[in-house]
Amino acid sequence: MPSLKHQLLAAHDAMQNFADWRFDGEIPIERRDESGVLAFTLNRLAQFYGQIAPLSNKTFAGRIQTGKMPPINQNNKAVVLFCNMRSFSSVTRGLRPREKLDLANTFFQKAGLCARLTGGYVDTYLGDKMIVHWGILNGGGPRENALAAIRAVLMTRACLGDWNRKRIGAGLEPLFFSFGLDAGRASLSPFSVDGILEYRLTGPTVNNACRYEAATKKTRTETLLSENVYRLVERFVVSGEMPRVPAKPRLFTLINLRGKRHTRLLANDLAHIVDIDLPFAMTLAGPRGPRTLSELRTMLYMATP
Repeated sequence: MPSLKHQLLAAHDAMQNFADWRFDGEIPIERRDESGVLAFTLNRLAQFYGQIAPLSNKTFAGRIQTGKMPPINQNNKAVVLFCNMRSFSSVTRGLRPREKLDLANTFFQKAGLCARLTGGYVDTYLGDKMIVHWGILNGGGPRENALAAIRAVLMTRACLGDWNRKRIGAGLEPLFFSFGLDAGRASLSPFSVDGILEYRLTGPTVNNACRYEAATKKTRTETLLSENVYRLVERFVVSGEMPRVPAKPRLFTLINLRGKRHTRLLANDLAHIVDIDLPFAMTLAGPRGPRTLSELRTMLYMATP
């Protein structure tokens, strides 16, 4: 049987990894005494925190320690996505709290997975809303990050369209969702809540993405791009400019993606989603996808409310 010292050193190394926000290792359980019990408990702890770490902004604290995160409050070019399940209140009316929670969790899981597959980072959950960003932590150029965000929107839209089709087949109401995208300067800023340091994305780009998402209802659209985003991706998307309002910024509606390379990246990412009907999803994006806003809404079962 290995020595007690050897088992305790393995536990010590694991705790050092925890301090660096690394939970991917496993301590060999080599003794059947208290030190083995300790190793077993630490392995369970690592498994638990390994699952929640990607969903927590405390991940940023670990990135600071390892030097993988830029200095706090340093402005960087970023693309920010604000997404909302805007029919949540009406669809969940009469549901039990647990049923509401399950519905919101499904939405967040689908949208969050699409963001992560394209290199995005979930910043905040706000009720039935979510903020995602590209460029602060993952690097890359403005166009690359903008196209990644576009793919994330199209993937999320495909997932939710597939979800709507299944809901309708089960006799349930379809869900209405909306997205706002802006590109500009933003920074991760620290906030202390009850002594725990959290990080949140701040800056006018975040506020703009929120406003553009809110404008989707008035403009009877589903995804609005700012002019900043549109200039970066206009050669690669099917889109349309919304009617101009005096003293208001130009906004563009996103309909589809074009270009073989970016369509192939989209298809590859969608193939990683195990619970989606891939052939149907590809009818919502890419070469077989919609070319007009009315086609898009019909495919998504999003008749204007």
